[in-house]
Order: sequence, then C-alpha cells, then structure tokens
Amino acid sequence: MCAYRVYQSSSLQSFIDNHSRLLCPDALFGTSLYLVVQNRSMGEWLKLKLAEQRGISGDNPYVLPEKAMRELAGGYSCVRTLLGGSDSEKPVLYMDNLKIRLYKILEDLFSSPESIPSSCRELYRYISSVQSQDEKSTVQIRSSRLYELADSIAGLLSHYGMNSLALVEAWESGHSCEHVPGSLKKHEEWQSYLWEKVYESGLSLSRILRCVENSSDVYDGEVKRIVLFGSSFLGDTALKFFYRLSSDIQVDHFILTPSKIYSDFPLKLENPLLENWCTQMDGFAELSAGFEMEAAVAHYPVPPADSVLHTLQRDILENRTPGCAFPFEMPDGSLMIHGCTSPWREVEVLKDLLLGALNDDKSLRLTDIAVLAPDINIYAPFLEALFPSDDIRTSLPYNLIDLDSSGLSPLIQGFLHIFTLPGSRFSRTDLFVLFDNPCFRECQRMSRLDREGWLELSEELNIKWGYDRDHKASFYKGTSGFNSWDRAFERIREGLFLDEEDSPETLPYAAPDDDTGRSWGKLMLLIQNLYNDLFELDRISMPLEQWVLLAESILESYFKVRKDNRQDEADWVRLKGCFRDILNMADETPLPGDRNFDFFVFRTLLSEYIRKSSGMRGRYLTQGITCSSLKPMRAIPFRRIYVLGMNENTFPGEDENLSFDLKDTVPQSIDLSRRGGDRYAFLETVLSATESLTLFYKNRDTIRGEVLQPSVLISELLDYLSKSQDDAENLLIHQESIHSFDPTYFKGPVSFNNAALEAARVMIQGSREEAEGMVLLRRDPSSEKRDEPVLSGADILAFMRNPAAWYFKKVLHIYPEDEESPELDSSENRELPFLERYSYYDKSLRSPESLADPGGLTNFVREQQIRGNLPEHDILFLEEERLENRLTEMREQAERIHLREEWDGLQDILIDPERQPGGRRADRLLPASVIPVLKRPLMTGAGGEVFLSAVLESLCPENPEHSDGVWKTLEYCESGTPSARHAFNSYLKFLLLSVLDGENRELRLQRIGKRDYPEIRFCREGEVESNLVLLDNPQVRLDRLISLCMNPETEVIPLYPELGEVLAADLNKEPQMDNAALQRRWRECWLDQEKKSAYGGSGGIFERCPYRSRFLKTPPSVNPDALRELLELIYLPIVRAKGKSRGR
Repeated sequence: MCAYRVYQSSSLQSFIDNHSRLLCPDALFGTSLYLVVQNRSMGEWLKLKLAEQRGISGDNPYVLPEKAMRELAGGYSCVRTLLGGSDSEKPVLYMDNLKIRLYKILEDLFSSPESIPSSCRELYRYISSVQSQDEKSTVQIRSSRLYELADSIAGLLSHYGMNSLALVEAWESGHSCEHVPGSLKKHEEWQSYLWEKVYESGLSLSRILRCVENSSDVYDGEVKRIVLFGSSFLGDTALKFFYRLSSDIQVDHFILTPSKIYSDFPLKLENPLLENWCTQMDGFAELSAGFEMEAAVAHYPVPPADSVLHTLQRDILENRTPGCAFPFEMPDGSLMIHGCTSPWREVEVLKDLLLGALNDDKSLRLTDIAVLAPDINIYAPFLEALFPSDDIRTSLPYNLIDLDSSGLSPLIQGFLHIFTLPGSRFSRTDLFVLFDNPCFRECQRMSRLDREGWLELSEELNIKWGYDRDHKASFYKGTSGFNSWDRAFERIREGLFLDEEDSPETLPYAAPDDDTGRSWGKLMLLIQNLYNDLFELDRISMPLEQWVLLAESILESYFKVRKDNRQDEADWVRLKGCFRDILNMADETPLPGDRNFDFFVFRTLLSEYIRKSSGMRGRYLTQGITCSSLKPMRAIPFRRIYVLGMNENTFPGEDENLSFDLKDTVPQSIDLSRRGGDRYAFLETVLSATESLTLFYKNRDTIRGEVLQPSVLISELLDYLSKSQDDAENLLIHQESIHSFDPTYFKGPVSFNNAALEAARVMIQGSREEAEGMVLLRRDPSSEKRDEPVLSGADILAFMRNPAAWYFKKVLHIYPEDEESPELDSSENRELPFLERYSYYDKSLRSPESLADPGGLTNFVREQQIRGNLPEHDILFLEEERLENRLTEMREQAERIHLREEWDGLQDILIDPERQPGGRRADRLLPASVIPVLKRPLMTGAGGEVFLSAVLESLCPENPEHSDGVWKTLEYCESGTPSARHAFNSYLKFLLLSVLDGENRELRLQRIGKRDYPEIRFCREGEVESNLVLLDNPQVRLDRLISLCMNPETEVIPLYPELGEVLAADLNKEPQMDNAALQRRWRECWLDQEKKSAYGGSGGIFERCPYRSRFLKTPPSVNPDALRELLELIYLPIVRAKGKSRGR
C-alpha cells in the first residue's frame, strides 16, 4: 500500500491555511510526526505560523533532509545489517568526514611515490610541482594544495552519490561508466580508485538509501508519519528513498510550485519566464510523474489582476503568454527597479523607500518587509550603518541572517587573526591588528592609552618585524635582530637602571614615569607569551582532538566577552559549538595511517566550520525587517520584498568548473546547478511578494564611468513586460543620483534623509549663511571653543607647501590611510631616513668643528644602528661614504663663507603662548630666546585673534654690537637646484621677525648643502634685484596668510609648488592676466604635471600628494581669486627674485 501524498501550491501560506492539521503532531509527546524542511529559515517560519494558527509547535522540532534520511533509514533491518553491529558499526561519511578522509588518503598515497597507482600519477604531478625557496613554505603550500584538492574531490564524490547513480553503480560493480567520454576517462580512473579507497571503511548516504530502495524490508522505526515541507530539490536518490518509505508509513509532501502546469506531466510550458527560470522544477515534475500517489492535492490562490506584480504572478501561475495591454497605468509601485552607483547608495535609497512605505501605509509592519541580496554579507555593514538612527522616527529595527561571522564579529575576527601568527613575521602590523581587537583588549586588560603608548614606542624604537635574531634568521639566514621586538626590549630593560648618556654603546631607553614603565612591561610580557604560545605551531602535527583543545585554550587565554555584550556571548557559544562539531566529526571519521594533521590544515578546517555556522543579528522573522541572502527554498511570503545587488555577472551565479568534473557527462533527473538554483530562487521571490517587489542594481562604474547593465534576470523580466507595455523599461527603472542630497529628492515627499536635506539646501541656495546644512561637511566654527586658538609655524609652512592637503586635513578632517596608520609600517629600514640625515647635517652646521671630526661621523652611524634607523648589512660603507662626502662638501663651503668667524652665536627663537608674559628672555632649559605671547588678528571669517607658536631656528643679528634691523640665518639645503618652496621657511622667519621687531628690515639666508648657493635677502623695501625677495608690508602679509589658514569658509586651493612657480612666472610676465586666462593656464600646468608624474616624475609634492590621487578630479575646479591671492602673496616675490638672477 502506498501512502505518498503530494500537496502543491504557489503559496506557502496556503499550506498553513488549508493543511495546518497535517503539519502538527497527532500527540503532544513522542515521535509520531517527523517534520523535514529544506533549510532552517523555512523551519523557523513554519514554527511561527503554526503557533499563530494552532497555538502549538514547540514540541515539534524540524529536521534537515540529510539528517532525516540517515535516521529514517535506520528503521530498516537491511540498513542496520549494512552498518554492522554496535561494536563495529561503519560510519556514514558526510561532506566533512569525506574531505578529511580523502586528505589523509592522498597524503599517505603521495608519501610513497614508488607505490602510487598509474591512474593517480597525474594527481601526484600536480601536488609535487610546488617550488619554494625554503622547506617551510614548500610544506605549507603543498599541504594547502592537497587540502584544496581533497575538498574539490569530496564535493564531486558527494554529488555523484546522490545525483549521478549511473556513475556510482558502474564503479561499485568494477566497471567504467559508459556515459563518460574518452577525453575524461583518465579522470574517471583515479576518481573511481579514490571512491573505492574512501568507502573501504565507511558508507555513503546514497549507498544506504539505495539499500532501502532495493530491499523488501518493512520499516520498524518509531515514526508514524513524515511531512516533507518545501523539499523539491532533494535529488534523485533522496526522492526515491522517501517514495519507498511511503510504502510503510504515510509521507505528506508539500511542494511549492510556481504554476498549475506542474500538476500534470508531460509539461507544455508557454510562459517564457517559467521556461527560463524553472529548470529545477521541470526535473522534479518528470521524476515524480512516475510515482504512484495516494492523493494529489493542488491549491493555487489566484491574485487579482490589479497591479503589474499581480498580473505577472497570474501569468506565471496560469502559464500564459504575454501580449495583452495592462488594464492600469504603469508604474503603479508594485514592481520597481532602481539603478544606483554603489551598495551604500542602494541602502540609502532602500531606507528612504522603506520609511516612505511605512509612512504611507499605517497597517504595514516591519515584519511584513524582507530585504534580500545574493550575498547579504556585502550589504550587512551598510545596513548596520544606515538603518539605526538617533531619531526614533527614522530608525529601522532589523534582523540579519546568513552572516559570515568572521567579518562582522570582533571576537571571531580576532580569534581567526591570532591563528595567522604561527609561522608569521610577527610584524608590527600583525600584532596591532590584534591589539585593536576589543575582545583581546578586554582579556588583556589593555586600555586605549596602552595601545597608543605601544604604537609610539614602536615608532620611537623602530620596531618593524621579528621577535628576535633567531626568529628573523628562520626567514633570512645570517640576519641580525635589527628592528626586532627583542632588540627594542633590551634597550627598555637597560633603561630601568641606566640613562641614555650612561651607555652610548647600547642607548638605554627609560620610561618617563612608573605608569608608562608598567605599560611597557605589559607589552613585553604579552609579546613574549604570544611568541612562545604560537610561533612553533606551524611546525607540528597532531590529531584534530588535540588541535581543538589547543584552540580552546588559546581562545580562553587571549580573548574575553565584553561586559553586557550579547553578540560576544553568542559568538563565544558559536565558537564552542564549532569546536564540538570538529570533535564529533573527527570521532566519526575512520582515517588511514596516523590521525595527525598539520597546523595549516587545522586552521583551514576551523575557518570553514566557523564560516558555516552562519551568524545572525536580532531574532529572525520577529524583530524588525528581515534581511537575508537570496537562496532557493526561501519563498517565505512578505508584503513587500526588496532585492539588492541584482548586478550583471553577479546574479545568477556560476558553478566552479573543474577540469575533472564528470557530473555533466551522466544524465541527471534534476538540474542542481548554482545558476539553475539562483534562477528558481528569483522566481520564488517574485511569487512571494504579496504587494510589491523592488529590485536594485549597480548602474555605473564610479571609477571608469562605464554604464553597467542589470542582471540578466531583470533584462528577461523587462523583455517579458515590454510585450504588454512598449516603454516598460523606461517606466519601471529609476536611475538614482550619485548623491543623496540631490535637490530633486526634495521637491516632493520623496526623501526622509534630514542630513541630506540640509546639504541639498546648500546646493540650491549657494550660501552658507542661508543654509545651516554646511555643518554636515565642516566643523561649525561658532560651535567650537574660540578662547585661545593656536596656530604653529609648522602649520603655516604646511599650508604654504600644500594648501590642498591642509584643506582636507584641517577643514574636512580627512586623513589618508598611510598618514593615520603608522601601525602599518612593518618594512625593515633599508637606509638612513631622510629626516635623520637632514637633522645630522643641520646639527653639524650649528657646531662647525664637527664637520672636520671623523669620530663624530662614526659615533653617529653607530648610534643610528642602535636606534634601528640604519641597518646592519655589508653595504653599510656606502651610507658612511655618502655622509662623509657630504660633510666634506659642507666643510669646504663653511670655510669659504667663514662660518666659524662670522656666524658665531646662532640661536633659536621660541614663540610660545604657553609661557608667562614678560617679554623676550633667556631660558636655561631651552636653547632659545623665548617670546611668550604673539597674537594676530584674523582678517576673514568670524574674526577674532589667533595665538602663534613657532621655533625660528639658526638666527643671529648681522651686527651683534648694535641693532640695525638686519638678521641672518643659516639653513641646510638638500636640493641641487632650489625651487620656490625651499625659500618658504626663511620667508616665514622674515614675516615673524618683522612682527616681533618693528625695526627689522632685512633677513639674509645662507644655504649650505649639495653645492655653493648664492645668498638670498628678504627685505621690506627696495628695488627688485637678483636674489632679493621684496616683501612689503610684512605684517599684513602674515595676517593674510594666517587668515587663509584659519578661514573655515575656504575652499580647496589645489596649488602645488610645481604649479605655483610656473604660474607666478607667467603672472610676472603678464601682470594684467584676467581670471579666465589664469584658470586656463592653471589647467594646462596641471595636465603637464600629470603627464610628468605618469612617466616617472621628480617625486615632488604634486606627485606624492595622496589627496590629489584620491580626491581631486583631473583637473579639479579652482577659485581664480583665491588662486591669484596665494600666488601674489607667496610665489610672485620669490619668482621675481629668481627671474632677475636668471636675467643676469
């Protein structure tokens, strides 16, 4: 007697409405009902709906298909016999068991090359082709390649067993499959060999199911009735097993089918969407047509033809071809498509649409809404950033499933990162990633101040990579402990007892206070523990059970759940669950030879288990908007469904094509390809939306500007609709602006983005005074403390050298990654840093006697080696020779200008607003004269005053005996041909001296460096002549310069020294040049510099500026008035002096 009943519908909700009694157990206790669902998402939805309908579901847990088949098959005596007795029961090998067993089989097989069967020679050549410079890397690469191969083969063997029976049955009978073509016979040979080896000590699930199908045994288990809910893609073997089971117990199969046509076979598909998107259902219909059924019940609720979406659903349901015009106007909001430039914009537009829908329809609940994406992990960060809001009216609660926990969980992310340290370089970058992990800091009782102090220490002591000398030698033979952690720690340990001057041979480094010393001690102990616990792990092999115990110990030693953090608590439980699952898998898997695995295999296996234990945020289906990945058999009905990421070449996806894959050579009843699954998942989504369906795709490449097309599924949908509405594409697709603050969004009740509204006002009104929205882009100066703003001389020089960088840093507060992340600096120093070399030359100028002292150079080189600035290698003599040659040149120049006699008494002047007022005075703690207070008025913006701080270096009066208003300064110059920017420092010195000393009238600049340089004079008045920079009204010039720096209203002025000098020369030749001509010339100069940079420029500021390459278009717009002011203020006086010099 057959008790196989099939229930078909295009709506899951109709199953609940019409057959809820069959979905509930007959008794509250026991195993009278076995509920099998396709996935956990559907199981959770079913439990909720049954609880709503009948008030009971908690005692009726659902089971996934693979586990259900294994347990139900145990109800047949033939299966129990096949498995063996309780003492010698053969294990059933699932995917993970199969993978590690295959790995060990391949490992043992390739460990004895002489005994490898001829059929496996090609595999051996693939594995043994690994070439590396050191044995450690070879072992790691070979192990990883072997595991990847085992993973790929395991996936194929598992698929063969459930869906390619002709192939498996031929192998088990000792023959080759007739369907495999001759070109793939060599691959079939080694695959059939591995199939036999793998299942020598285990059974495949397909073997068990086929045993039941071919037996005449009667089921004697406890289960009385089975419900298959939504399982239409179980595969050939699985479906035949459940049909065989129906001869002994009742099997109720609830199948979601998109159309009435699937109630009968053979099919006659007329709707093109069914034909293109429903290949998986076609196979199921053909297979089930051969089943003898006790009952076949179909219930297809027909939607009204009152919208585009409902009409589309009705056409699919009734297998109709398009053609008739819609009896309503398009678009009606039931089906919409939005093209956006990025995932961030997709979620911005999505939130606006959601808020609009909730505002317009008071009956719409958050749980009536679903947000889907091919991979929700791509959109999860944007959903988490944009959906919450401080304003409760625009905050959207949500729940997320299908998350890759390693990317979103600090605990799991840190735990996985610590497993990258064994065998690593122990670099500054690697360890500071760990130090930035909040769960790691919680366990180590590490504060943010500790972290910042450790980073400063790493910078100061030049810690780059390597624990100690031996560790570095394991990577490069013969290396020293240069730039290593231990070398720095030696200096710290000596600093406990000695000061730096007490031991010039080692330069002890003392902590400034006890708290800092304790923090450094914590760092030293932590680095030592990490190295001792982790570094040797990549060199050992041991059973998985021991690896799991070690991993658990590392987790508990280095990480801790943050207080009152539920997500950390859930992630901790999930990690423990992964450990448990690996232990169970290892216990159930028979392995040939020893049971040892190396570290790299365990790390990969652990990462896979963590990734499979997909994470979630919130309570699925019950807490806010449901967000998940778009997968087959997720056809849960929602009133409104929004699908993100429907991009070309992204969805539908493609299967990974393996050269040795045989599954396509064997006839299969059901199409289980990824592409077929994605197409059917989209069809299910179309049918599951009861009110509206909204699709999103990326419409433009923001870098190249290329127009991008949507997914082929959207194109097919538009082609279908265009047969009923000629301009369906134009009516349904809405191309979104690249910016959320586009004014078109605010002409009607379109956007709920208040921040974007403020920015839009600025665009429309064009004035900051009329629009408060500018505070979204810059700091509001009225809201900041304005008691004592301080501007340093270094700030002014930074503005002069690169106004664009100043704008991004000081006005917009944007810092490039390479500037704000010194923890990323893990490259060993290869030569003396420029600043150290420059500082040494400059210091030598201050004490001319040192220029002739060879011992001073030797001491300097040795000191730089100890400090970690100068590497210890065989070509050190090249650096010493370079320094010695430059000192010789400088000594000769110093003799020609009589440096010792005429430049005696050089001093620094310190402008320091923090000092007490009292005029200029000497300070024995500072090698400078101190000017306590210097403040200047702001000429633009909100007005006010600014305090100045600066160090004016290497100055002395021309005539020390009496003040005549003439000063001179000495500077080291690295450039052979100084440009305008090399005069900026003395330019600023002259302006500041003129403000400090009203009688100051001249500053003479003498340079020493690569060659002899002419003296440059900065004067208040006089005739323009060679090397004389005429700066009239220096106080006004300084005030204008300061005001440009401090003006919060300023726009970016992309004026680099390379451009400024050329433009100033043009302006000098043509003083009457108008703004249009100036802009045109500026554009030409910009493009010329870009060409030079593209072909390997001089490495100037223009070429090196990260803001230009990242944020400024080619070429950016520029305010001609601001450009002219900056040229006249800074560059024009310097260029005039240089021009006269060239003329002579």
